Amino acid sequence: MENVDKVIEYINTQTILECKEIVQYAHGEAERIRAGYYRDEQDEYWKAINAGTKESELRVRSLNDLASDEANKKVEALRSEMYHEALMLAAKKFSELPGDEYKKILKKAGVPLDLSCEEFVLVYEDKLLASVMSALFD
Repeated sequence: MENVDKVIEYINTQTILECKEIVQYAHGEAERIRAGYYRDEQDEYWKAINAGTKESELRVRSLNDLASDEANKKVEALRSEMYHEALMLAAKKFSELPGDEYKKILKKAGVPLDLSCEEFVLVYEDKLLASVMSALFD
C-alpha cells in the first residue's frame, strides 16, 4: 500500500506542477493577447488622430481660401469705389475749370469739344483712371 501512496503522491505532485505550468502559460498568453489588443488599439487611435488632423487641415485650408476670396472681393470693391471717387473728383475738377481751359484740355486730348464734363469723364474713363491712378500712386 505504501507504493500506491507514493504513486498517488507522485501523480499529485506532477499534476500540481503541470497545473502551475498551464497557469503560467495562460498568464503569458493573456499578456501576449492584451499586448496585441493594446497595439491594435493604439494603431486605431493614431489612425483616428491622423484622419482628424488631415480633416482639420483640409477645413483650415478651405477656410483660408474662403477668407482670401472674401478679402479679394473687399479689396476689389474698395478699388472700384476708389476708382469711382477718383472719376468723380476728376469730373468735379473739370467742371470747375473755366470754359476755355476745359476746351483746351479736350482739344489736347483730341476729343470733341462739345462734350460735357460728365460725358468726357464717362467716355474716357479708362484713360482718366490710368492717369489719376498714376498721379495717386507714382
